[in-house]
Amino acid sequence: MVDAKKGQGLNDLSGKIELGDDAITLNEEFKKNVAIPYFKDIYRDLVAQSDSKSKGINRNTFLGYTSLPGIIGERFFNVIDLNTSGYIDLKEFVHGLFKVY
Repeated sequence: MVDAKKGQGLNDLSGKIELGDDAITLNEEFKKNVAIPYFKDIYRDLVAQSDSKSKGINRNTFLGYTSLPGIIGERFFNVIDLNTSGYIDLKEFVHGLFKVY
């Protein structure tokens, strides 16, 4: 709990947070320099475990990675597999993870 004299406590979350132009620039830099390379590394690792490395990440590999139960994992795969090929390519993977994060 934060001291009332120093700022808002954890129970008072109604205050607005305003972001300046710097936040947008930092967000784009974060995406470019941190998030995308990280997602690409994960993608490469998952493709290496997939049955067809040229097609992308197969359903079983993706479901094993996410560890989501039953229909939730299946639905997540289907949402990310935009072209319904049964495999997630790099563009679909990065795009899908940005939606989540």
